[in-house]
Order: sequence, then structure tokens, then C-alpha cells
Amino acid sequence: MKNLTLTSILGLILFFDINIFAQTNWYVSNITKGNGNGLSWENARAAGYGVSGAFNWSTLQPGDTVFFDGGSDSLVYSGAIRAVNTHGTAGNPIVLTKGRDAGHNGAVWIPTMTSPIIYAITIGAGGYPSSNILVDGLNGFVEGNAGLVALYEATNITVKNGTFYASNGSASLIGAGMTTNFHLLNNYFEVLTKNINTWYDGMYMSGGSGGHIFDGNTFILRGSEPTAHRDCFQIGYLEGGTTQTNRPSIRISNNFIWAGDEDNVSMNCAIYGYSSGSLSWLIYNNVIHWVGSGARIIDIGRDMYTNGTTANMRASVRMFNNTMYNYSSVSSQSMWFEGQRDNGIGRGSFCDTVIYKNNILYDNSGGNAVFVLGSGADYDSIYKDFNYNRYYFPNMGSNPSRFLTANSGQDFSFTGWQTEGEDASSSVASISFTNLGSVYIADYFTATGRDLGTDLTPLFTTDILGNERTGAWDIGALEYQGSQSNNINLKSKIFLQGPFSTNSMMTNLSQNGLLPTTQPFNSAPWNYNGNDTLGSDSTSSYVDWVLVELRSSSSPTQVISRRAAILNNNGLLLDTDGSQGVRFNNVPEGAYYIAVFQRNHLAVMSANPVQLSSNSPLYDFTNAMNKAYGTEPMIDLGNGRFGMYAGDGNGDNGINFNDRAEVWQLQNGTMGYLKGDFNLDGGVNIIDANIYWSPNTGRVAQLPENE
Repeated sequence: MKNLTLTSILGLILFFDINIFAQTNWYVSNITKGNGNGLSWENARAAGYGVSGAFNWSTLQPGDTVFFDGGSDSLVYSGAIRAVNTHGTAGNPIVLTKGRDAGHNGAVWIPTMTSPIIYAITIGAGGYPSSNILVDGLNGFVEGNAGLVALYEATNITVKNGTFYASNGSASLIGAGMTTNFHLLNNYFEVLTKNINTWYDGMYMSGGSGGHIFDGNTFILRGSEPTAHRDCFQIGYLEGGTTQTNRPSIRISNNFIWAGDEDNVSMNCAIYGYSSGSLSWLIYNNVIHWVGSGARIIDIGRDMYTNGTTANMRASVRMFNNTMYNYSSVSSQSMWFEGQRDNGIGRGSFCDTVIYKNNILYDNSGGNAVFVLGSGADYDSIYKDFNYNRYYFPNMGSNPSRFLTANSGQDFSFTGWQTEGEDASSSVASISFTNLGSVYIADYFTATGRDLGTDLTPLFTTDILGNERTGAWDIGALEYQGSQSNNINLKSKIFLQGPFSTNSMMTNLSQNGLLPTTQPFNSAPWNYNGNDTLGSDSTSSYVDWVLVELRSSSSPTQVISRRAAILNNNGLLLDTDGSQGVRFNNVPEGAYYIAVFQRNHLAVMSANPVQLSSNSPLYDFTNAMNKAYGTEPMIDLGNGRFGMYAGDGNGDNGINFNDRAEVWQLQNGTMGYLKGDFNLDGGVNIIDANIYWSPNTGRVAQLPENE
């Protein structure tokens, strides 16, 4: 047998694509444990920036996985995560994810930092690039003047399944510089209070190239008067392609974008693409509610740059099956597809292709034009294909005189636009949503445009909720399941620890006339604005109100719809008219997680998605601990029965000292419909504190957003 040389051995390795990297599982926590070698939970390394013995991210090898300790319920880290000069490979990315083992699989919460200012999760930095990294299931929150996720000189990065909150701060929630192939998937971002006046954008991206996918995310952007930018997606200065066939792509799909809850909030654009090379934009299945002074949904193609040459840059934009509501208190335009005429070094650039089909646009702004398209001669050279859309302009009538302007004095009314050969199968008519202004996707179902869209198979096959589009397509992001005339009727059973007694629950509140006739969840922390009211039937068997949520089967932090319901003494959920089950109108049949909230008990969620229909089978939380999501999510009530933990007086999904000091202590000795009444007998006394609150102290609701 011939001797193998080193060169031939290396050649064989490359030929058979053998992975020469040792793949290691690392274990990190908020502090160093044991000997700190990071090879087990007992010897976990610290993971926060600046923490003693913190993990050195640059030592990671392709294929390594870093498991973050989440404790039994949740764990808050002391410092941000800064993975710079860290590289996986395309086939063997580095994975950062939460622990999977019992006792370590709770929620992982990463804070931002103020000194130095560091985002909660940072990947790459100037001169220290990073590549091929997957971040899965880590959560973040703002503690200072920094955002939540930052990327710089980063390539092939995926961030998915995270929950991120901001209650202060002065930066974009996501910042990305010199980044290529960034995938943001199934995350939840929320600015918690409208009193913040310093946040910038939902995501600010500058430099790098394309290959970006932003899919399945929720952005809830509040703010009394943001000081800068004010876009959801602001994307600029990206390197583009040189021909129509090699343009880098940007895909924005299946997102719920909600911003602006005051008329005086100055918002810019839901999607703003500017000053970039030639790119291909694909925007579909998004629900966008965009409100504010100067608000605009789309602005793509202006101020495109030429990389120091006289070569024109182009953008192609394709928009399909989006549901969009726009309100601006000042004159504005909902859609802008254009390019500057001269950038000082030669002819400027613009959108050379705009394809716009199956979209719902409710423009309530009364702006001076709905669409802006091209500039003079540029308009004539744009490939345009508009059709199967539905429009509504309550302030401009059914045939607005400036439906579209070419920004050069060439204006088209809607009928004039149709004369041009566009929007032949489209119309202008009233549009009504289930609950306009809601922060829940299912509230944007509408009867408008049902079965009137064009079939885009095989390009797209499902709506924003994952429902299959079959037969005649609906217009908009939501495909109505027309065969389900009764929609969903959820049937479920749950016990509350406080009033539980021998396989039933006490009804003191209703017996003593203390149970309100209208739902009690219209304030923080629930902020449910439904008008659910009890019927005239007898309420003698009613225990209390509960709030029921249907959540996405693929992203359980994403709430699809909510209803207030009544809990009967046998544990069954009743609709407000006393009938069994909770009706969710205009929510299609399918699999959903079920979450149940109550005023002073810890919320629960079904362990798995449940198939629901107009005739749903009963989902019984009470007969097994594993019927609810998480670790010990319910209290054992004895005799094989389980229920929701009592003692969460302030409804913050945790039982701690604040529930006693700020709720029970202030109400002790009083009677009524009170949050400190943990056993729901109509009075607040020492029994509530000693029997219910004290033994449950330290418990946290086992919900994905708490992980």
C-alpha cells in the first residue's frame, strides 16, 4: 500500500467534505460556576459582557453550540452578549440558544448596557467581523441608551424566536451596519409605553449588501414623539447588482407592523429604502397599521446612489397580498416609488419595476396623492403591473383626482389610471376591519376582496397566519376560511387555586353581586379593549372573568386574537351569553396555542397547539400538569386536579413581594371586586396572604415571553 502524504490526506478531506472542526457544546450562565470550563451546567462560564470570567466568543469553532442557562423559570443576565470576531461556516454555523435541560430551560433575558453602551445582543464590530451565527430563542430588554440587536460587519446571521422589549432608550431597536444575508425570523419587538420620545427605528440598516429576509416578526412601536428616523424598516447604502438578473434581494413578509397611537406622533415610513444600489424588493403578506403626522407606508427608490460612477441604479419592487392602513394628520402620500433626477455626478436612479397585486390599502390621510411613481420621463420607462387591489379613501372619495402622480405634473385620477391599463380588476370601496387599531393580527380580517384576488401559486401558498390559500384567492394578508361559517368556538376547562374546593370553585363574587357585568381587562397590563358584556341570564354559577388568547402555532408569542370570557364553577369557559365555549369571529380553523389569563392568578398556555374549529373538542387543563406549557406551570390541587397559581395581584406574570406590598397590603380589610382577594371570596384578609400568596412566592407564569 502506498504511503499517504500530508497533501493527499488533506485532498481526501476536502474531496469528501469531511468536517475537520470539533463541534463542542458550551454551557453559560449569568455567573461562572464550578471550575468555569463551560463544558457542563455545573461548570458553566459567565456570559455577560464585563462579567468576571466571561466567555470569549472569538474562541468558538464552526458547529459549536452555546446553551444559555434559563433557570427553572427565567434568568436575567448581568451584561450584554457581544459576539465579535466569531465565525461559523455556511454548513456549520455557531448556535446561541437557551438551555434544553430541566432546570436550565427557562427564559433567557439579556439586558442592554449603559457604560459602555452595548446592545443586548451584538454580533460583529468595526474591524472584528462575525459570520454564520444563529441566535435562537434568546430575549432582550432595554436598560439604557442602547438598542436590542446590533450587527456590524456581519454575514449570514439569523436571529429568530426572540422576544424583545423597550421601555426607554435612545437607539433603533435593531441596528445593522455593513451586513449581508441577515435573517430576522419570528421575533416579537415591542416599545412598551408611548411616553418614550427617543427611539429611532424598528430596524436601521446601513451598508453591506442584500440577501436579507425579515419574516414572521411583530413590531409594536409606541412613542409620544420620536426624535429621529421614525421608520419601522430603514434600509440604505446597500451595494447592489449591475444587471436586472443579479440584484441582491430584500424580502419583507408575514410581518405585523403597528405604530402610532396619537395624532401628533411624527412617523415616517413603515418601509423606507433609499440611497442604495440596484436591489430587488419582495414585500408580501404583511399587516401594516401606520399612524402619525406625515406617515407613509412605502418609500423606495429615492436618492439612490451610483457608487461614484455615472451608472444608473435601479430598484424592482413587488408587493403582493398586503393589508395596509395609513393615517396622517398632515398631507402625505401612502406609497412612493421614485428616484432623484440628478445626484450631481450623472443621471440619478429610480424604480424600474413596480408590480402591485392583491393588496388592501385603506388611506385615511387625505394626502395630496396616494401613489408617487417616477419622475417625468422616468415614469414612462417604469414597468408597471397594478391589478386585483382594493382601495378606500374616506377623505378623497371613490375617484380621487390625484390617485397617482408622476411627480412632474402628470396626475391620474383612479379612473384615469384604469384608462392607462392599470388596476383593471381593482376597485375603490369602503373597507371595514374586525377591530381597526388593534395590536392583534386577526382583527384585520375584512369581508373586502374575498375570492377576488389573482392566484399567485406557486410563488406563495399561505397567508400571514399560515393558512393555505386554495381556490379563489382573497385580497390582503389574511385568507378567510369561508367554509367555516361559525368560525372558532373554543371549549376549554381550567381551575383557579383561590376559589377551588373539591373539584369545583366557589362563586362568592357572583352570589354577592360583586362580579362586574363588563370585562375587567381594559387597563394595564392587559390593555384589552373589547366591549364584552354579560347577558341577562343567571350568573349564580359564575366564578370570575378570564381573558383568552389564541396564539400562532409557529410563533407562540404572537397573539392572533383575544376574547374575554366567563369561568363557570365547574371550570368550563363560557361566552358572555352563558353558552359553552368562547367564540372567535373571523378567525379561521386551525391549530393555535390557548393562553388563559385571570386578574390575580398566574396565566397558563396549552403545552402544544390545539386544533380548533366551530365544533372544537374540549381542551382540559385540569387533568394533567403537562397539559400546560413549561415547568410546573400549574399547582397540584390534589386528586389529579391542577389549576392556576393564586397570588399575582398586579398581573405581571410573577408572584413576588410587590403583590403583597402594593396590592394586598393596601386592600387588606376591605370588601369588593379586588385584586388582593386571592381566593375570590369578596374580601381581602390575612388568609389571602398566608394561604395563597406566601406559598407561591417566586412562581412565574410559564409563557414563552417569560422565557
